Amino acid sequence: KSIDLKNADEDTIENDSTGKEMHRLLGNVLFFHNNISLSCDSAHYFPEIKQIIAYQKVHIEQGDTLDLYSDYLFYDGKSETALAKGNVELIDKETHLYTDTINYDVRNRIARYDDRGRMTNAENTLTSIVGIYYVSESLFHFKDSVKIVNPDYVMTADTMDYNTNTEISYFTGPTELNGDS
Repeated sequence: KSIDLKNADEDTIENDSTGKEMHRLLGNVLFFHNNISLSCDSAHYFPEIKQIIAYQKVHIEQGDTLDLYSDYLFYDGKSETALAKGNVELIDKETHLYTDTINYDVRNRIARYDDRGRMTNAENTLTSIVGIYYVSESLFHFKDSVKIVNPDYVMTADTMDYNTNTEISYFTGPTELNGDS
């Protein structure tokens, strides 16, 4: 299915270095593709190859619960994948994930980071080097320097799975729990 450009205050059409049509879009840019909307301040849109490079105040909305915000985003409509960079925040219901870069598989609803992330949910703040979020299952898989800070305890682990709906953690590697009791 093609990417549908719904709005842009300015649309300048030119050819890129390979001779393919490119749209330079400025102001209130809005796209729809399959089950997502993508908005931003400006973008380069390549309709023939179904690609978007979005800049500033980038927002992907998928369904009624998932929002992905960033400063920059590369979206490939053929593979339905997105690379978000700069002040990335992924929100799914009450869960917020903050990192510098996320690879998001839109079709399969899987978000990955591999250079430090912080997730907040209820009273828990969790940090790790690597994280994968399976949106459909509400399941995070964290690896490398995993740390949960809760008002009642601090837990560190090498590898952990965390269900955001049940708030249950599953440890699959060395783990340490420190609390008042």
